[in-house]
Amino acid sequence: MIIPVTPYCPHDQGSPRGKDLGYAYREVMGRLRADDVAVFMDHDITFLTPHWYPIIEEAVLRNPGAGVFVAVQHSDDCARHQRSEGSPPHVASLEEHSQWAAAVAERHRAEVSDITGYAHRGSLVGFLMAIPKRAWEDAGLGLEEVWAGRDVAMDNWPVINHAALPGTKAICWNDGFIGRRLAGAGYRAYALPGLYVYHHKMQWTERKNERDYHAEVMSA
Repeated sequence: MIIPVTPYCPHDQGSPRGKDLGYAYREVMGRLRADDVAVFMDHDITFLTPHWYPIIEEAVLRNPGAGVFVAVQHSDDCARHQRSEGSPPHVASLEEHSQWAAAVAERHRAEVSDITGYAHRGSLVGFLMAIPKRAWEDAGLGLEEVWAGRDVAMDNWPVINHAALPGTKAICWNDGFIGRRLAGAGYRAYALPGLYVYHHKMQWTERKNERDYHAEVMSA
């Protein structure tokens, strides 16, 4: 079964307390059956088409070797390989974004775009990630000690020179770590061009550098 969920870390759990999203991911996956698929969703995305669940369902059935499926979003705010090119800008109305979502859902349905090479680099933006539990376990992501070594692993990743954030790692924290582990275990990573969502984060954040990081550094 495909289980959509928005994980949160309880205030008295994880390390650091209340802020350990990896802990929340592991807790959710630990409660699923072996053949289930978790759809991890950020709290700040908006679905724009009723077809989002059937699209994920069909993509999972058609691609048994996949480790992760990710949605796409507005083309001015995301890593290049997860942009819906030609989509309305972030500041456009939700009506415009909804029209675009309906159009690409009809055009692409459950088509996939292979982004495994980006996942190997840690360049995965996880505002929506569908991950089979079997792949999660094979990649060691159910093990606390694997997550404990996350920061050490990041230290060995390539550094991108960027004016806003000099020396920034080419990753997106938990998202990139998950993608790199899954790709390293031999699983494919796919973007779903027919699954277009609106991601509010870039509008809410006051941190200009963070916005530049996601929009520019991750597209390198």
